[in-house]
Amino acid sequence: MRSIRHTTRAALALTALGALLASACGGPSGSGPATTDAQGPAGQAVMPREARDPDMLFDQANRAFQAGEVATAQNLLGEIAITAPNYGGGVVTQALSDTCSRLGQDCELVMTRLEFISDAWFGRHEGPRGGWHPQQEEAYLRIVACYDHLIVGDFDEALRSGGPVTGAPLPAYAQAATRCVQRAQTVVSERERQQRADAALSEWHANYPCMDAYRRDLLDAYSIEDWERFVEVYPQFEACARPLDAIIRDGALEGDPRLGLQHDLAFTHLSEVELILEDHAETITTTRRGVASVESNPTYVGHLRELATLDTQIAEIEGRLRSLRQAADAVTGPEAEPIRNSIASTEQGRDALANRRQQVVDAANAIRISAGLPARDDF
Repeated sequence: MRSIRHTTRAALALTALGALLASACGGPSGSGPATTDAQGPAGQAVMPREARDPDMLFDQANRAFQAGEVATAQNLLGEIAITAPNYGGGVVTQALSDTCSRLGQDCELVMTRLEFISDAWFGRHEGPRGGWHPQQEEAYLRIVACYDHLIVGDFDEALRSGGPVTGAPLPAYAQAATRCVQRAQTVVSERERQQRADAALSEWHANYPCMDAYRRDLLDAYSIEDWERFVEVYPQFEACARPLDAIIRDGALEGDPRLGLQHDLAFTHLSEVELILEDHAETITTTRRGVASVESNPTYVGHLRELATLDTQIAEIEGRLRSLRQAADAVTGPEAEPIRNSIASTEQGRDALANRRQQVVDAANAIRISAGLPARDDF
């Protein structure tokens, strides 16, 4: 069919998926009722009622193809493949390949389906179809339906159709169903893997920036052995790092080009923090307990509040002193005396507050030391 083989590959719409009838006659033996299945998906041929002249079918297929009726052409060619599989050498296979290309179908699946139906037509499935047991009929229809759905990309339905008969007693049926189901399962598994990867990528982008920011804070605190700051920052780091660690362990994004080197970089960063936790576990544990102890101590909390008030008051006094000193520098003689007296009085007030602040610091540090924390001047 030269006109089919050499036609241009213009895109055409697929026809609707047809339903399969529950009974049909067998092949050349002529036994069984004279009934037929309905048309398969996108022009797929089904077991016909009786064999028709292959020359006539091929001519009709050629005219349909030239008229742009690719699905019709495929249906007619498929009928030849079922009832006269040796017709014309490889011309029917080539013509079917042309129709598959135009319909966007995997021709290997199309041919596998037709070969299965052809074997049934010629009675190779335990005799003519008309004499099959109802369970064999059901298995046959399920296998054909599996390929029907597989060809049009409905992989979930392919699994539902073929799955129940992968263990069919007839080896040819079990093998055909298994091939179909495995092909569908491969696609479904890849689709599910991709969906997991997409979800993981979204989770990754939501957490990587904050993990990296808090990681830097942790390393800064670690570099100066400020373990209280380390303990304070770690829960925030851990909240961002936990989803990334789970993704890395699951392997959902391993080798994903959308992340580039960031996947391995994150693994290195998380491992770095994990090593710090392991190497300084005792110090970190002691610090956590100490921080929890002082933060729950009302006297210590009261000292912190008083220190915050004292710091505010001292800062205000320092501001007034700067203003007074600027005013004193602007005048001379008797006019400067009141300003200098005011400066001295203000400095006394500041010193009194500073002394009080030191007393509060000492009291707060006494509580810290008793809780296993080092003394500090900055609060």
